[in-house]
Amino acid sequence: LVHQGKGLGVNEAGMDTRRAIDHLLAQAQQSGKLALLVFSASWCPDCTTLQAFFEDPVVKPFLEDHFLILKIDVYTRFTNRAVVEGYGSPNSHGIPAVLVLDGLGNELASTRKGELSDARSATAEKILELLQQWFDLWVKNQAGEKSAPAA
Repeated sequence: LVHQGKGLGVNEAGMDTRRAIDHLLAQAQQSGKLALLVFSASWCPDCTTLQAFFEDPVVKPFLEDHFLILKIDVYTRFTNRAVVEGYGSPNSHGIPAVLVLDGLGNELASTRKGELSDARSATAEKILELLQQWFDLWVKNQAGEKSAPAA
């Protein structure tokens, strides 16, 4: 599900995707990392490009330090449809599509508007910048929760 050493996970054919997400979120909560749900397909060149960026030496160290990844196959519009719809169809403007979740499953950020659907035109530095923005948002939210007065 989630490879321990790398922090990368791949949703393989036949895997119970909902259970894989639950496992990923539990690991994210335990490790203090964020969960990335990456909606992608093997036929998609931009998905392949994004995966290559995740392995790039510019991106990989930050990604491994702060995120756990689960690739969710959306090979056809019916593949993992219930999961996709359960998250509000984040891939409706193209794939790859990414949801950033905290360990409790709260959505912090996404590429719902198709921000990564042309990943081939991105650079490793741009992908790293996006990951850093998402992580900084989470840190800011965490700081706000800790300083908020109790109700």
